[in-house]
Amino acid sequence: MIQPPNIEKIIAVDFDKTICESSYPIIGDPKPGVIESLTRLKKLGYWLIIWSCRTCKFYPEVFATNGEVLGMNRGVVREMIDFLDKNNVPYDDIDDGTMGKVYAKFYIDDKAVRFNDNWKEIVDFIEERT
Repeated sequence: MIQPPNIEKIIAVDFDKTICESSYPIIGDPKPGVIESLTRLKKLGYWLIIWSCRTCKFYPEVFATNGEVLGMNRGVVREMIDFLDKNNVPYDDIDDGTMGKVYAKFYIDDKAVRFNDNWKEIVDFIEERT
């Protein structure tokens, strides 16, 4: 990983269903507004790290088919990188699955639940969707 210029200007962005339409492992079209939005964040000086379960070292039966191992050469990871580059999605780095929790000022993720000292609301929210 290349060291970002300012630790307070890091944003971690999930890939599937946040940057693109997806029915894992199939990658669909870019989400409406994603390229413009990430471009704007870059102009504001943010360092964008793409993170994804595609690089996950756990559950190899799901994320590493055909005996693949953790790494940037895994098929589903290469497809993600090709998608980002082909669609001119701006980014500075991609978590290769070894970072643990990516340090960031902000996390953008379709599965995020906003925490604001509201544990009861969070559990209620999750329970309603279970």
